[in-house]
Order: sequence, then structure tokens, then C-alpha cells
Amino acid sequence: MNDFLSQLHQSDIFRYIMISVEATILGYGPAYLAKNRIINNYSFRRDFKIQNVKTVGLPIEVVRKVDDLNESEILKKQYGDILLEFINVLKKNISKENLSILFNNFSTLSFSEKNYKLLRKLFGGETDGLYNEKENQIVLDKNSYHKTIYHELLHASSTIAEPNGEKYYSGFHQINNNGSIGEGLNEGYTQYLTEKYFGDKEILRAYDYEKTIAKAIEFIVGKEKMESLYFNANLNGLVECLKHYCSEEEIYKFIDTMDFIRNYARADHLTSKSYELITTSMRNVNSFLVRTIFAKNIIESETNEIDKVAILTKTSSDLANIPFQIKFNKKDYTLYDAELFSEAISTVLSNFNLNEDENTVSK
Repeated sequence: MNDFLSQLHQSDIFRYIMISVEATILGYGPAYLAKNRIINNYSFRRDFKIQNVKTVGLPIEVVRKVDDLNESEILKKQYGDILLEFINVLKKNISKENLSILFNNFSTLSFSEKNYKLLRKLFGGETDGLYNEKENQIVLDKNSYHKTIYHELLHASSTIAEPNGEKYYSGFHQINNNGSIGEGLNEGYTQYLTEKYFGDKEILRAYDYEKTIAKAIEFIVGKEKMESLYFNANLNGLVECLKHYCSEEEIYKFIDTMDFIRNYARADHLTSKSYELITTSMRNVNSFLVRTIFAKNIIESETNEIDKVAILTKTSSDLANIPFQIKFNKKDYTLYDAELFSEAISTVLSNFNLNEDENTVSK
């Protein structure tokens, strides 16, 4: 294995990979829902155990379908014209079988308004809108509602509440009385869909880092599958898909790390230790993505004997989906280097057989 990695470092394909990924540089500014604090030490949460993540669905007797929606009634609601436009865009782009939650929630969906601009001046923060799962209510800034309403409507379209109100399932985010899991990935994918389907509107551009990572996960899982899982609030289903390429433990560490980054990376003041911790967390996310993409390419290869140059060439083009250097709140983060790549490749290859010729890998 060490000989293989040494040859890989000296090969043209390795230099090609490094040149390809070094071109992937993203610049991020602050986004809304920022936290103004950072913790110096962090361990994975124990209040939301893996076994608490589950799959739910709407009871058959309450499921509403597209034909049940009355357009004239929708138009009577506050922001009715936007609601109807939103529904029609999703009906055009998303399978109707995946819109049951939308049609169910929209019958009781309500809105309220706040002057978030004033609240930010008085109390800080960067909130511009939110969706209240418990009340099935969207709260918008009365002066700039058009910037966030589509994002919040997507949350409303992908949220199921347990009858006792003790747990909520919102896209890839699951919430109970003790805490939650999946918020970072969920906000990223929600923003990705917002810009994908409503990018021609004057919307707020936010969650750039989380959006990029969520897009990379969609690349791995596939567009139709990813959208289906999101609109059916099926985090567990996403985990099952990713388990084809990596372990359950790796997946939940990735999801939890995304939550940590989402909650703390936008802090106004970071200590050197905090900056180091966030950098390490982002590098761990990248390592997970590199390993998962590489394993996927091996597992889904049409042949049992896989040429190492061919598989690395394919992987190199796929790695363009991953951010490798970013500027985040005026801080530079380098998230990729030869060491990370080598360790990721080595970890994946240890699960397969490197043939004696050292030019091919067997499944």
C-alpha cells in the first residue's frame, strides 16, 4: 500500500488532481442565523443518539394530494400569489409523490411579520426569517419578505410533526426536546434548492458553505433520490444511501460536524484555538467526501478489476464538487492538501484488494 501511495504522489495523475482541486476556491461572507459565540472544546453530542434518528411518514388518512388544493383559497392567504407560484414551480420540477407534506402543511400554514432590521440593530444577530415547526408558521421581515420566503416555504414543504409535538422531522433535520441533528446539512440543501428553483428572484444568498457541501452529497446520492429524501423528511433514508460507500459512524460524524460548523463558524470573534478547531472540522468534512466519492467510484465500477489510473482520473473530476480553500468571515481556510488526499485514498483502498501488479484494484 505504501508503495502504491508513493507511486501515486510521483505520478502525473496525482499532479493533475492537485491542480484540479486547487482551482476550487470559494469566498463566503456572513449569512443569516449567525451565532456570536464559539466553544473552545467540542465533542459529538450525546443527547441525540443515532438510534433516535428514524423514518416517519404522514398517516394515510390525512395525506392531501395536489388535486385537493384549491387555488382560489390559496390566493386568499397572506402572500397568496407567491404561495401559488411556489406550488406551481415545485409541481413542475418535483414528483407529485414527493409533495404530500407540502400539500398537507399548506392548508394550515400561517405567516407573521417582524422588523428584523430593527431587531438586528438592537440585539445583534443576522436573522431575516424563520419557520416555526411547532406552529406551522413562517416569520418574515415585513420590509424584505421576498428575500427569504422561498427558503422558508421549502422548510414548510418538508416538515412533519409527531402528534405529541415532541419531535419534528424537517428535511434532513430532526429535532426533539433534548436537541437536534442535521441542521447544517438541511439548511445547506434548502438554500441550494432555493437558488436552483427560485434563483431568478431577489432572494437572500446565504449558507454558501453548507450549500456547497449539500450539493456534493446530492452528487453522491443522485438528484432525484436526494430531493425525494428531503421532501419526505427522511434523514434515515439518506444515511442508508450513504452506507453503500461508508460506515454509519462516519456518516453521523459528518452530519454532526456540519451542525457544529453551521452553529459556530460564523462567530464574530474567534480565538486561535477556535479557528484551528473549525479548520479541522471542515477538513474532516472534506476527508469524508473524498473517501465517499472514491469508494463510490470503485464500488459502482462496471468491472471487478479496476485500473488505478482510470479510477483516480474519474475521481479527480468528481472532486471539483468539494470546496478546498475558502474565505469565511475574512478568515482563510485551507481544507485540502496532499496529506488529506493520501490518507483518504489509503483508508478507502484498505477496504479493497490491491493486486500484485499494483496497477489494478479488485472489489
